[in-house]
This record gives sequence, C-alpha cells and structure tokens, in this order.
Amino acid sequence: QPQQPEGARPARAPQPPPGRAAHPAGAQARGHPAGPRRHAAARAIELCLAAGQAGAAIGVFDEYVAERAELRLAPAQWEALGRALLGAGSFMQAAWALHAGALLAGDALSAQERLVEVAGKAGEAGQPEVALKLYRTLLAKYPDSARAQFARDNMKLEEKRLVTARDTAGRG
Repeated sequence: QPQQPEGARPARAPQPPPGRAAHPAGAQARGHPAGPRRHAAARAIELCLAAGQAGAAIGVFDEYVAERAELRLAPAQWEALGRALLGAGSFMQAAWALHAGALLAGDALSAQERLVEVAGKAGEAGQPEVALKLYRTLLAKYPDSARAQFARDNMKLEEKRLVTARDTAGRG
C-alpha cells in the first residue's frame, strides 16, 4: 500500500447525485491528475454507452459536468449521451452534449437543430424557462441562421406558456 505524504488527507470518493448510482470508473478517475482523470471519465462514459448503460454514463457525466468541455468524446458519443440526458429530462445538459457532438462533427446546421429540438422538448415538458434559454442561446450563437426566425417565433409560444404557468400557479 503506497504511503501518503505527511499531512496529506486521503482522497474522498465523490458522492453520486441523488437518485443516480456512482459509476466505479468515474470514482476511480477522480483520484488522478486532471488530464488522465478526464480521459478516464470519457472512457467510462464511452464504455457505459456501448454497454447500453445510459444511466451510468449520465452518472459519470454528472461528476464531470463542470469539466465537460475537457471531456474528449467522439461526436457519436456526445449524441448518444445527449439523447440519454434528454430522456432523463436534463434539458440543458442534453442541449450542450447534442450541440457539442454536432459541432465536433462539423455540422453547424445540425447543432442548431439540436438546440431547437431540445428547446421544443423542454417546452412540451412544461419548462418554458429552459426552452426560452435555449432559443436565446441559438439566437446569440447563430443570429442570422436559417433556424433563427424559427427560434424567434417559438419564443413567443414559450413566453405564452410561461405566462399561463405563472397565472395558473398564482390561482392555486
């Protein structure tokens, strides 16, 4: 067993988010320096997705969400992870992963479509604030794109949903 330097505290294993199981590979990855740790996390996500363990992949991703831009996944892996996050109702993280995957694949139009798709799903799920944020993100990144007018039009729908939700909540 390796000796720790004097005064060093043992590393504490990260705790999984409520309702999600920790993935051992993600926990092991946390004990290494940043680069290898992120590499191990990306590999754990890749293996989980390949094994059909979307929940475990999400768990590892959740541990590294603050470092997500440093995770090296292939476009198809970002897509699969984004789809898993979308299925779990994690709309903002799903949008990030799906958008990143499309951009890594060199497909800016698909990146825009992914933002629109997730915004629509968020609105349908009763989260108009999230939908509005995603439409605003699209407009900020792609103001003159083919999807910009679509986003503007749909923002009106989401703003109505937001007002309706607030009115309903005020009466309850």
